[in-house]
Amino acid sequence: MRIRYLLLFGCLFATQLALASGPTSPPSKITDVTVFLRGAQVSREARVTVHKGDNVIQFKGLASGIDARSIQAAAPPVVIINSVSHEVNYLQTQQPPRRVMLQQDSLELLKEQLERIKKEDLVLDLEKKMLLKNQSISGKETGLSIDELERAADFFRQRMTNINQIILKNQQKTQKIKLHTKQINEQLRVWNYKKKQPSNDIIVKIHSEYDRT
Repeated sequence: MRIRYLLLFGCLFATQLALASGPTSPPSKITDVTVFLRGAQVSREARVTVHKGDNVIQFKGLASGIDARSIQAAAPPVVIINSVSHEVNYLQTQQPPRRVMLQQDSLELLKEQLERIKKEDLVLDLEKKMLLKNQSISGKETGLSIDELERAADFFRQRMTNINQIILKNQQKTQKIKLHTKQINEQLRVWNYKKKQPSNDIIVKIHSEYDRT
């Protein structure tokens, strides 16, 4: 989807003693969005501190899909807009929308749950092997009485039953977690979200003759 940007900014004027040494990157907020069949127009507004002379203003971290030919900027008449340009910033990735961040957090929690289940199953599997080994040894032991053998068999049967029940429940939990994970990933695909996309910057160069002393 192609996005057209309309930038509006008000100016706060600084004295020459407070000149900025480089470009400024003021925060901006979305004030209006118009959706078309094949794109959208986004209006952003920012308050910018400028000094007498040339100023470079950067609007950083914007979403992808910007139509560079459609970018417009407007400012108070006391300043002159010399140029408006667009750059793809590969060093800074886009900040995902809040709804995407919430689903990403959910994926991390589900991943942690799977890891805990895997570790628990590993411990249970080792315990089963140890019980089977001890059962084999006790079966060959001739010095045990019948009562002792029966108690050992009861313990073995009860503990193995408990272990198998826990493993079965973990399998059911794992299936539910994997299903939930699949649903979240499908939703992210519907939203057409891609990880680590480069952000976009819009650079506005202005000139001001205004100076307040």
